[in-house]
Amino acid sequence: SSGINAEWPLRPGDVMTLKTTQLKTILRKRHQFYIGDSTKTNSFVGCFYDLGQDLGSNGVEFEGIEYCEGGNTCIAGHLGKCGEGGQCNEIGHCDCPLGRSGQYCEKDRPSRNPSFNRDGYLLLQETDKHSYLLSLAAQGTGAVFVGYDKKGREIVSLVIDSTSIKLTGMAQETIYIKGYDGAWLDLTMIFDANENAVSVELGTGEEMMTIYEGDRKLAKLYLGGSAKFSNNFRGCFTEVAVDGVEPEYAEQNNVVECAMEGCYDNACQNSVNDYNNCVSDGPRYFSCICGHNFVGDKCDVQWNRQTPRFNGNSFLKFLNPDNSTNEDLMLAIVFKVTSKSGLLFSTELSSQHPDYVEIGISKGRLYMTFELGAGPAFLECPRYVDDGKWHFLHLTLRGNHAVLMVDRWASEVVSPGQRNTLNVGPYLYLGGSPTEPGITGCVESLSVRDEPLTMSDTVASSNIHYCEDNVPENSIYKLKYRLK
Repeated sequence: SSGINAEWPLRPGDVMTLKTTQLKTILRKRHQFYIGDSTKTNSFVGCFYDLGQDLGSNGVEFEGIEYCEGGNTCIAGHLGKCGEGGQCNEIGHCDCPLGRSGQYCEKDRPSRNPSFNRDGYLLLQETDKHSYLLSLAAQGTGAVFVGYDKKGREIVSLVIDSTSIKLTGMAQETIYIKGYDGAWLDLTMIFDANENAVSVELGTGEEMMTIYEGDRKLAKLYLGGSAKFSNNFRGCFTEVAVDGVEPEYAEQNNVVECAMEGCYDNACQNSVNDYNNCVSDGPRYFSCICGHNFVGDKCDVQWNRQTPRFNGNSFLKFLNPDNSTNEDLMLAIVFKVTSKSGLLFSTELSSQHPDYVEIGISKGRLYMTFELGAGPAFLECPRYVDDGKWHFLHLTLRGNHAVLMVDRWASEVVSPGQRNTLNVGPYLYLGGSPTEPGITGCVESLSVRDEPLTMSDTVASSNIHYCEDNVPENSIYKLKYRLK
């Protein structure tokens, strides 16, 4: 009965909300259960809404079930309307046609990202242009395009498989790829009606070209394959454009909007367990959470003791040194930034207190804010630090009194209230965090409570690369220890 949202007694037409968390737990343990009464002696009469979406794909079987006219239910393999040409898939979600999105395909979607499943295709509108440029990014395998002449004869195709990209016309050209791992491939294709030829350029700079079979004219160009092609595409396209403009399609068949997750299998290496290996940052883009002493976009580079560089979507995660007392915090950082905004340093929130310390860049100036539970305190340095030069900051927080020094400038602030103990979580973040955009720049030195930290002290990292230079040896900001 817990989790039921209703007033008793129920009347005809009333809706009762049930939490399905326990049902999901049962399904994960592969138990069998019935909704309704399998003996049919006292079975439920009424409607369930959004059941397929909540439970997912678990081999659900239906008996004696009809579509409920009172709701917009989507039940896989059974009756149910998704609206605007949508189709209910095997996990109870609506697969929406191009240009539509939302739970029931009820929303317009300006960016159309086609998803194919071996039986779908798109036919481009015919054009009078003698030549045009088709560009897209593809994730998957199968036919990227297939071209036919006016008599329906196949004259050209481009196919991606697990080891190669093949362009077939009068002759076949092949670019071999070392075990296609599902990454997005950028493709630029130029169709030339005067030469009856097509040239293809990959994002890597590799090129290939072929003449149409029989030197025939291209009349119809399909994306993702065609009704009679033997190896249609399975996967997604995005950023599809003809001469820089999103194309119109004369025909589409079994093509839906792509979920557009940036991550793919084996995208990241040397990951850590307390995060997902890969975090999607929207269509085709992702971030990797790296394990100890590994850096790079895919965590595939072992750290070689150089100064770390942050790109605005990076962070380093450290265990908070000597965090048992939580009373005082002393912090020193040598840094340089070119971004006008971004997080430089932050503590992790504890599960029981709202306390925090945060240092960042806003409009080119460095700021510091902290809270001990009775409201925030704030300080901002009046000097700009987004000049790409090395700067030094020192923060001392004793009780509710903070002193911040940036180069030769210093100021202090007291937080409101009587509380004077900093209660934060066990981790510190440098250069950004998993939830906040960070700086673009470098950090050469970091110490917490007078304890120098190095890259070997990191718990995790994301999008870390090498800085192009270090603090000059004769600089007053050159410290004996380095974050390397």
